[in-house]
Amino acid sequence: MTIQRFFSCLLAAVMLTALCAAPASAQDDRSETFTYTWCTPGSPDGIDYTAGDDYARFFTEQFNIQWDKINTTFDNHLERLRIWINSGDMPDLVNEWTFNFSELQSYAEQGLVGRLPDDWKERWPNLANAYARTGVGDQIEERLGGTYALPHPIFADHQPVEPLVWHYVAFMRKDWMEACGIEIKDSYTVAEIMDIARTIKEQDPGNVGANLKLINTHVAYMAYMFPYALYEGSWPDGVFFKDENGQIQWGPAQPEMLEALKVYQQAYREGLINPEFYTLKTNEGAEDFYTTGQSAITIECGMAVFMDRYRADFEQNLGLDYDEVVHTAVITGMDGKYHSAELANYSGALLLSPQLVEDTERFERLMDFLDYMCTEEAQLVLRLGLEGVDWQYAEDGSIELLTSGTVSEKYETAQRCWSNVYVLSDDFGIINPTYPEAYRERVVELYELKHELGTDTVLPADWDLRFYTSPARDRISFVYPDEYAALILKDGDLEENWNAWVEEALNTYIQPVLDEMNELYGGK
Repeated sequence: MTIQRFFSCLLAAVMLTALCAAPASAQDDRSETFTYTWCTPGSPDGIDYTAGDDYARFFTEQFNIQWDKINTTFDNHLERLRIWINSGDMPDLVNEWTFNFSELQSYAEQGLVGRLPDDWKERWPNLANAYARTGVGDQIEERLGGTYALPHPIFADHQPVEPLVWHYVAFMRKDWMEACGIEIKDSYTVAEIMDIARTIKEQDPGNVGANLKLINTHVAYMAYMFPYALYEGSWPDGVFFKDENGQIQWGPAQPEMLEALKVYQQAYREGLINPEFYTLKTNEGAEDFYTTGQSAITIECGMAVFMDRYRADFEQNLGLDYDEVVHTAVITGMDGKYHSAELANYSGALLLSPQLVEDTERFERLMDFLDYMCTEEAQLVLRLGLEGVDWQYAEDGSIELLTSGTVSEKYETAQRCWSNVYVLSDDFGIINPTYPEAYRERVVELYELKHELGTDTVLPADWDLRFYTSPARDRISFVYPDEYAALILKDGDLEENWNAWVEEALNTYIQPVLDEMNELYGGK
């Protein structure tokens, strides 16, 4: 071997060794620190989300990034975003924008939000796979000609049923029901739930007396108990649907809506519903269930995290064993079927500013970060904490917890900005070992039962109708649970009031939209 060849081989070996030994940050040229403005609603102020604890540093140090965190409340989040976006001054990264296709279309046409490069799915496959699970990404791209938003997937790897249905179920005082001789079942019709409320009112097995509230939740959740459970066309996502002849109809104008409202009003006038339900704030109805113990039935998201939260609340506030005194059940229509509009597998969206997308190096670093956050490794740390500190793999490959409590109890930075970076926490909640196995199994059972009972009564997502936008469509601003509650609370004859409401709505807002939709999509 010549001296020249020897040194050529040696140099090649040294370079190969150096490349293999180099840390990922050097390979990816992460030596420069990038700072991003990041806005998420509901995150506590006064916390260093970049380096405040080992949890935050696990992510930020890998990517050599810092956060200039902008906190908003749930009340002002959307309005502040609109101001920032329309003024061309939006943060680099926005989480949990409440997805509105009409708004997004307007932003895209004006260049007010970032458009991802056409090859982004090939470059960041983990993010692309999670995005694909939403089922809505392709629909957005087809209509806008590119990717302008990343809808947050509710379920990425652990979707329990398909099509997806809504999470909400009845939480019921099982001990009171058993004391009254009421059968414990996995589903109840609305009529059966009303009978249960009547029986508990008559017998008062909890000795609550005048403070007893039978069916108790706020107005938005009360809709899951009455109009939604009784008629799928009452759901906000299903109010525009195609009938058997392919004509597009407005659900609230159909006879089934009136029948659902009659049941709703009957329950209210009988005193089976908390008479103050319309004034309750978000958590007040549930608090009477798990704090004062004065409620028989409430409505809640049927997820393990809520079951575990209620377990702790029952023990702390009432000294009761949740597993002994609470039962969860699916609410069905009078026909025993589960009525719903299909729940699209996304909730809100992530937006990037156009300025960030144009700044190639900063944009690519952030996309590397987002892609990593969709991996199994990152999700385990996000949901459980640090490997070797909070959890470890057992010999059989299962996850063994090393510390107690939730990740947000262990690390102050583990708040909404981290938990909902992209994939929402619902996904890991299906398998999260910090929740009792019985609760995780119950969640899947409830989803599967809704799927079984809703075979012919779950309206499939029609993206043409859900995404339809026009000046006439944009003028419709009904908050349907409020509209339904107002009708059943109004003095006078319900049918007359409903007819008047429908006529006014059709003449003022709805009929022009129906005409437009039927011209475009009717009969197909």
